[in-house]
Amino acid sequence: MEKGICLIERLYVPYGQTVRFETLRVDKLIVDGNLIVEGKISAVICRGKGSVQVGDMEVDKLRLSSVTCEGRLKAREVISRRVYAESVHISKRIWCLISLVAKYLVAPCVATPLLGCENGDLQDCVIVPQRDYSLRRFRRTVCWHRFLSHIRARGKRLEKQRHTKKAAIQETDARAIEKQTEQTDEVLDQLIHKMEHHLDQLDTMIREREAHGVYVPCADGSEMPAVKCVSSPVLPGSEEKSQPKAA
Repeated sequence: MEKGICLIERLYVPYGQTVRFETLRVDKLIVDGNLIVEGKISAVICRGKGSVQVGDMEVDKLRLSSVTCEGRLKAREVISRRVYAESVHISKRIWCLISLVAKYLVAPCVATPLLGCENGDLQDCVIVPQRDYSLRRFRRTVCWHRFLSHIRARGKRLEKQRHTKKAAIQETDARAIEKQTEQTDEVLDQLIHKMEHHLDQLDTMIREREAHGVYVPCADGSEMPAVKCVSSPVLPGSEEKSQPKAA
């Protein structure tokens, strides 16, 4: 193991070899074997078919088979088969073809068959079925699942809009019915008021006629004034004429 900070422009770890460093700073790192760093790895590009075990790692693009980070993994883009870390901070996306396990995860886009995370801040997370993926097949599967999720989200959004529109229409209909009922009640009140007025007038007319004459019911139920009988005065001598002559 090389102690101290190792500054190098490019490092290649061949297949079947294990290389150890205390701290590593490199522009381009290619790992086909095993790389063990006790401290921190700082790199621009890190790729290969091997595995890396490190304390902390900060890289721009990471494309390795397996990454085990005891501390924090910070990167812009990660495409790997397995990632195990204490905390992961990704600015663009992280794709893990087999598993992603982190105690704390921050990423705008995550895609993996198996996700283990205690706390996290994820904007777009796609969980695909567990299969033996190649990178091309994994990319196609992620795109397909994302498309289906967008379709489902759009369907839910349209369904919510339909329910909202239906509720608004029902509310409008209820208001219209209520308004129509109020108008009908007003018309009925006006008719009742007019009928009461006409009945008062009719009652007044009947009382005035009763004051001038006597009313008797007719056969059809209506009332008509009866003939008022007035006694004529008795003239002198009329009693004698009216009495019959004695035989």
